[in-house]
Amino acid sequence: MEYRFSLTPRLIALTLFCGVSLLALLFTLGFQIGQLMGGPKTKATPAAYVAGAKAEAAAVTRTASGVTSEISAAAKPLVEKAAWTPKPAP
Repeated sequence: MEYRFSLTPRLIALTLFCGVSLLALLFTLGFQIGQLMGGPKTKATPAAYVAGAKAEAAAVTRTASGVTSEISAAAKPLVEKAAWTPKPAP
């Protein structure tokens, strides 16, 4: 038994409709994913800029003080000077 597949105008219309629908759904999905990746949008106000600058300054100060304490800790000798001085020969 042989089956002949014929492209009727109705089948072509259905294929075009499904293809256009698929493209529209993929576009809206990409749009939604793009919005989620962008994160929440906040209004940029002068107060927000000031708050951001203060937070940055505080973070820099904390980092600088941490680095300073690390440097001072590294500069301190691990062994006291009296412990490693050579003893006189008898």
